[in-house]
Amino acid sequence: MFSNIRQGVPVYLLDKVGQNGPVLKIGQVEQVSQLQPKHQTYTPGINIGLPNLNEMVINIRVKFDDGPRDFNQIPANLSLADFNNGTVISDNRADIISEVEVMAQNSKNIIASVPYHQKVVQASDLMLKQLNPNFAKEAERDTTISNLNQKVDSLTENVNTLVKIILENGGKLGSGGK
Repeated sequence: MFSNIRQGVPVYLLDKVGQNGPVLKIGQVEQVSQLQPKHQTYTPGINIGLPNLNEMVINIRVKFDDGPRDFNQIPANLSLADFNNGTVISDNRADIISEVEVMAQNSKNIIASVPYHQKVVQASDLMLKQLNPNFAKEAERDTTISNLNQKVDSLTENVNTLVKIILENGGKLGSGGK
């Protein structure tokens, strides 16, 4: 639990939305604040912004290989904190292992569902064509344009090949002759 965290203790950071995929960082606590009551944000007519004495929070600074990071308002009664931005920290290796396993299983489930979702897209296109004649016309136009682009690309390749042959023959078409 973060309430028992001390300087020098390892902290595990899981960045689920790293640019190149998820990243695990292991650091050490550099600074720890005293436990303090969590301050509520003021909501007119509901509360008056007083501290909630039942919920304690802590602030910590953790040193990672790429520099220190501050984590504020961490619930002291937890051992894993999710900051709702793709960042999860824990002072417990088992908790971060569980988090990594859940993340991996979610991704496996998504990958396994790709064929189903491909069928959904195909079926949806057919349904839209059936329900909306304009969609059918646009889809047909897109297919025609794509086919024309392929034909133009093929013609361009053929012309380039002919030019190459002409240049290799010293600017003459064909062989022999007059």
